[in-house]
Amino acid sequence: MSQPPRKRLAPICAATLVLLLLALAASCAKAPAPKSALYYCPMHPNVTADHPGDCPICGMHLVKRDLEAPGSTAAAVQARDGVVISPERRTQMGLTLGTVERRTLHRTIWAPSRVVPDETRIYRIISRIDGYVNDLYIQYAGQTVRRDESLVSIFNLSFQSILQQYISAPSSEPRGGASAPRRPTQDPTTGALIPDGVRQRLRYWNMSDEQIDRILKTGKPESSILLVSPSAGYVTEKDVVVGQKVNPGDLLFVITDLGGVWAEADVSEMDAPSIKVGMPLSLTLRSLPGREFKGKVKFFQPILDPQSKVMKVYAEMPNPGLALKPGMIGTAHILLPEETALAVPEGAAFRTGERSYVFVDAGSDRIEPREVVLGGRAQGCFEVISGVKEGERVVTSAAFLVDSESSLKAALRAATEP
Repeated sequence: MSQPPRKRLAPICAATLVLLLLALAASCAKAPAPKSALYYCPMHPNVTADHPGDCPICGMHLVKRDLEAPGSTAAAVQARDGVVISPERRTQMGLTLGTVERRTLHRTIWAPSRVVPDETRIYRIISRIDGYVNDLYIQYAGQTVRRDESLVSIFNLSFQSILQQYISAPSSEPRGGASAPRRPTQDPTTGALIPDGVRQRLRYWNMSDEQIDRILKTGKPESSILLVSPSAGYVTEKDVVVGQKVNPGDLLFVITDLGGVWAEADVSEMDAPSIKVGMPLSLTLRSLPGREFKGKVKFFQPILDPQSKVMKVYAEMPNPGLALKPGMIGTAHILLPEETALAVPEGAAFRTGERSYVFVDAGSDRIEPREVVLGGRAQGCFEVISGVKEGERVVTSAAFLVDSESSLKAALRAATEP
């Protein structure tokens, strides 16, 4: 069995040998571990080898790495031993114990969020005829409009001839108080008889029944069609000017009703399976400190974003006073249904990447590390899926001191093994 290297003084000064030793340690730490490295130093994990030997830094025997997952966090858990700590020593360390018990957990998911328009409250005003913009009643984007308020008037010559045909055709509808013979075609909406489906054709051109009835009452055809707002809201887009030539399908305006908006939250991949439609969601904003807006989850995307690995969740948010404006940034709090599960205090858990462990009181002043599978965190506790049983005692404070002693004991044991 080899012995640790002994310190020797240089003929002139001892500093030269110290610098060489530090240089050797730095080179070993920076050297990439070979894929076949099965042994490592407990005190200097970066020192690895594919065969048994000694650490060139401290002289300890290299420990065989876990074959199942070389270099993984399993080695970190396995490189710990149980330790015996007397009651006096526990008092000096400030060590306290907690109990693994079944608790009712109220978990809340926090997710970055932003305010976006409610897509069911967005109205796109599209021209359905060709013609020229005769009158424009909206001057700029951002202007507020009321329901049935006039937006734009479009001039079309054929429109006047169609109206004349409608007025002159026999119908059961009154024209200036006089009744006319009935026609066999009936309007499915109003029940009125229409001439050759002209009323329906006018509806396709965005004419309301009120406009059509006004023309019938006056008996005067018009050469322009008037488009009105289908809802109260704001003009968020305006793509038309006076005198412009428009064609069927051209977008003229976008009207957005901000009486209700959506909160768009980015939920992480780990929390995505817990999201259900109808869950309560509260929204807090940086621009409106001290205020909280409440809503419910309306729907969520069935897939994750391939880049950010988050799932988009949308909640309906009432917007009284129009305090919520699209583009605002905040935090969404999604309250999950309460559940009963085994839990340990948050201070008892050590999370080392993919694996976690706690220190369990094994009796006779002995404390042993135990690998566990943790769930979500709520109310200062971690849900425990497996690894410990109800009623067991775990270290809740000064656990890092226990972890240090456990790791040191494992390292010393490995150093003295043949």
